[in-house]
Amino acid sequence: MVPCRPEVPQTKVTGDTIEISWNESTSDTIPVLEYTLFAHTSDQPTLMYQGTDTSFKLEKANHNVEYSFSLVARNEYGSSVPSFVSATTKLSQESNQTLVLQKQIEILLKDLKDVDTEFEKEIEKVADLTLQLVESETRQRELETKLQQEKANSQKEITQLKKRLKQLEDLITSKRK
Repeated sequence: MVPCRPEVPQTKVTGDTIEISWNESTSDTIPVLEYTLFAHTSDQPTLMYQGTDTSFKLEKANHNVEYSFSLVARNEYGSSVPSFVSATTKLSQESNQTLVLQKQIEILLKDLKDVDTEFEKEIEKVADLTLQLVESETRQRELETKLQQEKANSQKEITQLKKRLKQLEDLITSKRK
């Protein structure tokens, strides 16, 4: 004779961990050889546990998801009708705070990248302005040097013209006499 349906398993949800436990089947005279626990999250059940223990811990379950499980007992004559239980994971306060902090870090990193990009643009502008300033100062020095040369040349011309004027005045004065 196949085993009786196991009692409905107990569940305990802590953050992203679901603990499932059940009582050993004792109503049958033929001992249970193993228990099989399936998770039903898609079309096909997923084998979660197979063995003689009377508990299983699902860690790192998805947050805010309802999980359905079925438990079957098997003896030498076959398997029992399954017992079903559901459990919904919740975000623990710590997990929720971690997610909030991760989101804040993502936003800050994006902002930092934007600031970095703007900073690089400003550095390029400063570099361009610095180059323009250096070019302007070089041009100013060149113009100042040229102006000084022209002033010196003009001074020479004025001196020569004054000499020539003095010679002409002397010539005129000597002819009048």
